[in-house]
Amino acid sequence: MDYKLITERFHLFAPNINICFAVEFNKTFSDELIHEAIKTVHTIHPILRSSVRFDQEGNSFYHIEEQVKADFTVIEISDEDEWLSIIAKEQKQEFILSRAPLIRFKLLKCNEKMFLIMCVHHILADGLSCVKILKSIVSCMNEPGQNIEQQQPNLLEDSVLYDNEKLSSGVKLLVNMLNKKWGRSPHVFNEAGYYRMRENYWKEQSHSIEAMELNEGEVLQLKAKCKENGVTINTILITSLLKAAQIIEPRNIKAGIAVSIRPKENSIGNFASGISIIHKYRDNKSMWENASKIQSIVSKRLNNEKNRCFYLSFLKALNVNLLDSIHFKLFDNYKNKTTDFLAKSLGYTNEPIGCGISNLGMTDLTSELGVKRVFFAPPLVANSDKIAGAISTDTGLRIFYQYSNQINKEMNKKIYDKWIEELKKILNWTEIEIL
Repeated sequence: MDYKLITERFHLFAPNINICFAVEFNKTFSDELIHEAIKTVHTIHPILRSSVRFDQEGNSFYHIEEQVKADFTVIEISDEDEWLSIIAKEQKQEFILSRAPLIRFKLLKCNEKMFLIMCVHHILADGLSCVKILKSIVSCMNEPGQNIEQQQPNLLEDSVLYDNEKLSSGVKLLVNMLNKKWGRSPHVFNEAGYYRMRENYWKEQSHSIEAMELNEGEVLQLKAKCKENGVTINTILITSLLKAAQIIEPRNIKAGIAVSIRPKENSIGNFASGISIIHKYRDNKSMWENASKIQSIVSKRLNNEKNRCFYLSFLKALNVNLLDSIHFKLFDNYKNKTTDFLAKSLGYTNEPIGCGISNLGMTDLTSELGVKRVFFAPPLVANSDKIAGAISTDTGLRIFYQYSNQINKEMNKKIYDKWIEELKKILNWTEIEIL
């Protein structure tokens, strides 16, 4: 059965949209056991066996294959920190959309240490879905031969979420106008054009990556301090990052925050939406007072279903080929006035300024299951020049920070360094583990 891509469509032709995870194990598993677990998980979650098909109008569909060969490679490395450079390579390596699977794995071995790298095209899964995929894999590694039950896809196509979405009359008028103007000079983009555009992007673009981690004790201290001040760890990460950004570049910085709209808790797919906030850090107030204000702003946005889903509602209402045209405008010199207007309205320009943060929170990828630590590398999407990905396990909190080398490189590196400095100040830490 085929399932239509809806709001996932906007990620389809993005040139830099691969999500990556690095999992270090605290015990040794055989290559064969890991490979078998990955193959089993392809059976459990049919969406992992999907490719993409198109119709003549440009609509796209997940096509689920009966069977696929899991993309699994074993690599011997000489430096245990080499996983960072391999993630950078994985983000650049394309997926062939018409060829399943759109997920691949690399097992890195360095002496007795083992790292599993998972790379996923964003149309296949969001960050939380990736965590569920990894949990399924390590569960199968710990209990090989267990009885498995295939889970049917539960994608946004048939989500009740859309039954409740309402765009205002003004926004509907705007959408109708954009679709009508696009209809006067329509264009259907294809795979060949996408691969050309993607190749050109990576010839001209490169990203820098940084990683840091807080150990279990430091996280407990931070959690206690946040509880004392009535804010979450996620809020203090956002606040300290915004403060660092405004110190280095004194102006209001828009922060994009990833949120989940999954229809069911165990669903695997791309159910990520986002909200954005602009907050000027007040120097005459403490870090915690600023954090409290930011948390209030974020809570109001998340607790309002209409605001929470506005972005996806808006994307869903637009012609899919018009959505595609934004990335071709940015990275393939496609010219269209309707595209220009839409791209600018959504903040997609050739010189984006803003930061994104995607915090997956506490996961159940535990040390008991053999997981020592996990890093989450979200893609640097085209409307931001820097992004942070955070993930917590029972052994600590890890943060991955990525920024463009072509746009504000030195400034964004200074923001990262200042961010670490601000985190240290919160609890008077002397060191944060930097990789």
